[in-house]
Amino acid sequence: MFSDIDKLNEEAWNSRNSNTSEALRLCQDALMRSQEETYTRGMADSMVTMAFCQFRLGNYQEALNTASQALELFESLSDLAGRQKTLNLLGMIYGQSGDLASALKTFLQVQKLCQHSGDKEAEANALNNIGIIYKLLGEHTNALDYHLKSLPLYEAAGLEQGSLRTLQNIGAVYDDIGKHRDALIYYEKSLEKQDKDDDPHTYAVTLSNIGICYRKLSVFDKAFDYQKQSLVIAERIQDKLAESFVFDEMGLSYYEMNETEKAISYLEKSLNIKHAIGDRKHTATTCLHLGMVYLAQQEGKKAIKTFQEALTIVEAIQAKTELYKAHQGLARAYQISQDFQLAFEHLHKYAELRDSFYAEASDQRFHALRVSYEVEQAEKEKEIYRLKSVALAQANMELTRLKNQLEKQANEDPLTGLFNRRVFNEKIETEFTRVKRFDGQMSVMVCDIDSFKKVNDTFSHSIGDEVLKAVAKIFKTNIRSIDTVARYGGEEFVILLPETKASEAFTICDRLRQMVETHPWHKIHKDLKVTLSMGICDDTGSKDAHEMVSKADHTLYSVKRNGKNHVRVWTTEHVSVLA
Repeated sequence: MFSDIDKLNEEAWNSRNSNTSEALRLCQDALMRSQEETYTRGMADSMVTMAFCQFRLGNYQEALNTASQALELFESLSDLAGRQKTLNLLGMIYGQSGDLASALKTFLQVQKLCQHSGDKEAEANALNNIGIIYKLLGEHTNALDYHLKSLPLYEAAGLEQGSLRTLQNIGAVYDDIGKHRDALIYYEKSLEKQDKDDDPHTYAVTLSNIGICYRKLSVFDKAFDYQKQSLVIAERIQDKLAESFVFDEMGLSYYEMNETEKAISYLEKSLNIKHAIGDRKHTATTCLHLGMVYLAQQEGKKAIKTFQEALTIVEAIQAKTELYKAHQGLARAYQISQDFQLAFEHLHKYAELRDSFYAEASDQRFHALRVSYEVEQAEKEKEIYRLKSVALAQANMELTRLKNQLEKQANEDPLTGLFNRRVFNEKIETEFTRVKRFDGQMSVMVCDIDSFKKVNDTFSHSIGDEVLKAVAKIFKTNIRSIDTVARYGGEEFVILLPETKASEAFTICDRLRQMVETHPWHKIHKDLKVTLSMGICDDTGSKDAHEMVSKADHTLYSVKRNGKNHVRVWTTEHVSVLA
């Protein structure tokens, strides 16, 4: 009776990746017909596809609303498969929109639900998704743990596609932490298990992922070979989005080979496809890549136009990472065009948004860890209710251990052992309030490692990690007991110096700078040399502690533009050097 609607919904779902705009049109048609016929399952299927399309097009709030309605319909039908499918989509939407805590909570709930129902496939899917969220949180150990938990469930149930996805995700985790050769191992394992005719989309994605790893390893001949193989399949199955991703990667490869004209050609091909299918977020990403190439060509006007397009999109969809990157690109583009006022305005906005992004990321990580703890605690409380005496005491001890572990993870940077951004922001706000109340003094120093990307690219990310740990140790063992040092993000460090004016802060920080410069880096690698650039601010007349950090950060950028490896202090004339 409703076969036409079911067929329309199936067609919409199958085309959701390759032609998102067309899929949205199809499921809207199916929804209208289902409502006319009062066909509840048709409405539910239409809405879950519609939510996916809205999600892919960057309309996250609409996607959340539509998916929530679909979930209610599946629940009214007692359709467990539909419910799990929609919950997984909700978790994806939360994750992509930046609400990682809600995403983690949703997937953990799905996992517990599946454990009780005995649905091993759905449980494996939930474990895989939890791993993806932990990857987005930067918790790579937890991400690998959950992916490795899902793998035996897929294999035991004979679910080959699930195993392939998990191998892909494990590869993605290794790629994310810079272990590209380890990532290749898992991508190639996945490829060995696949038949390109059974699932050509996954086969094409795997080939592209292998190509990405080879690009990051600067093995460009293999990178192009795998991307071209992926492109052939994507064109055959008419997967336009996959085609555009391949063009992106080929453009990036040519850019890294300094063949900018070819890079522009491929990135423009990618951009045309994304414009055609209406994928706004990936359109913005490609604009950022293209703008980067124009900057390399010193084409200021073209770079401005491209970065401005990216900015317009990401402001509309609130893609926070891309938002501050767009302002960074515009700052550089206006500098090339010698419009220094606009360059400074975008640089200021970039610094502000970047600080906000890292602060929110730190808070997200904290809240997500709390969610994990709370879900785990809820499960343990059920067990505690069943247990008696000794078992109850043991469970309480375990909860205390988890709580202590959570506090440690929430306060410390896992690589260096220093305080993280969240803790530093709390301490500097407290100190700023005290200084304003008692008319005291304080300074803040912001620094980063000069040419750190070159360290990673030349020597490897593991060497880069050793450098970060060594710099952290030098700071930690040589600052005063009243000072606070933290890793602020990436290669950037900050130090709070209470009761310290600029001239004193300069002496302390320059001594640290010299200690880093003269450190025996050859013990890590014979060709390794490391220096720091530092910016200091003691302007307690600032409106708040954040403005002091921002001034120190702007001073740091002045150092970067004027030779690196020295210390500068903020003044009302912007910055000056203390001799």
